[in-house]
Amino acid sequence: MNAANRIFPWMLALLPLWLLPSCKEDSLDPEGIWFISADEDYRTTAQEALINMEDYDTVHFRAGVFEFNTQLSVSNKTGIVIRGEGKDVTILDFSAQLSGAQGVLATDMVDIIFADLTVRDMAGDGIKVKDSDGVSFFRVGAVYTTPLTSANGAYGLYPVTSEDVLIDGCYVRGASDAGIYVGQSRQVHVRNCYVEECVAGIEVENCINADVYGNTATKNTGGILVFDLPSLPVIKNGNTTRVFDNDLINNTQGNFAPPGNAVANIPEGTGIMILAYDRCEVFNNRITGCNTLGIGVVSYLTLEVLDPGSSYDDPAYDPYVYNINIHDNTFNRSPGYPFAGVLGLTLQAVYTANSIAPDIVLDGSFNASLPEADQKVCVYDNGGAQVANVDAVNEFANVIPNPTSADCTLSPLPETAIDAPLLPY
Repeated sequence: MNAANRIFPWMLALLPLWLLPSCKEDSLDPEGIWFISADEDYRTTAQEALINMEDYDTVHFRAGVFEFNTQLSVSNKTGIVIRGEGKDVTILDFSAQLSGAQGVLATDMVDIIFADLTVRDMAGDGIKVKDSDGVSFFRVGAVYTTPLTSANGAYGLYPVTSEDVLIDGCYVRGASDAGIYVGQSRQVHVRNCYVEECVAGIEVENCINADVYGNTATKNTGGILVFDLPSLPVIKNGNTTRVFDNDLINNTQGNFAPPGNAVANIPEGTGIMILAYDRCEVFNNRITGCNTLGIGVVSYLTLEVLDPGSSYDDPAYDPYVYNINIHDNTFNRSPGYPFAGVLGLTLQAVYTANSIAPDIVLDGSFNASLPEADQKVCVYDNGGAQVANVDAVNEFANVIPNPTSADCTLSPLPETAIDAPLLPY
């Protein structure tokens, strides 16, 4: 079809579905929409559509449950949409999956959109998008319905080494690592999502310029993580992330990550945790019942103290935290602590020995080669929240409640600008 004469699928998306032209069996709709129905040989037609679709085409899964036993893959396309008719209506079920590490894998894409469907019970990750520019998820579910064990897939929604990433209005449950994970990416928004019963609800790892806002993370081990980890190939040190206007509620799920995973160190009872990051602003969040670490600010050195197996050999990696701005958050503590795991039990002993119950915990690590003014951790206007420097790298020898070093301010970070593809409906 001549591109000049084509009616693009985003135009058709403005019409009710019943007005769309019907698809001829085993053929492309005249307007560039590949309809997949549950009453046809969809295992074949779905993968064929993902291979044969042209740039700016749409694969549209109609209502129903689609049971796949292999991974679905797409690569090297521009402007495509993969959509259903609602995340509770169109279900891609991978419970019988025999091959593939993901439910859906997309690589080397430009402006790809996933919308209005759910992937379920994958052998590994839910939807992974890699090495792409312009990635959007709208109203997408990624669910492990199985019991919460380390056998569950690691990540529900998983864009990595990409740019201009938008995750909006999505739902994830049951991931053994992070429900929503964005790694080694630039220009990221994660907003209006609901994540529950994962090890980490939402994780931004080794990213540059990310905004995480308007989300609810509940019944996870940890609600929201902003991490830099060593030995990653694309972005060695992330920076400039805002975490704001989120609800972190009762993130007290026992940690079920596979041993050796970085998130296996997260103690249950964590609201927000910042690890080895530069320039992170955390504000206007509501943190309820996350008593172990309401907000924790930790260098990678603390992990090495607690777990010698966490040592690393990456000269380009910076293990410290810098310029962390924590303000205007509210905390609502619940009775008791869900202490478990090495870090959780260690903190229990530290809190008990020092008669403290901090909402905000700083590990006290600073880069001795830099002036303190260049690596501030500022905490203010958090409604009377208790703060403690627990001196983790010195094995908690000099715990300081309400440290004066945190009595400072930093300028707000700018809003992250992104250019991710949008749906017109």
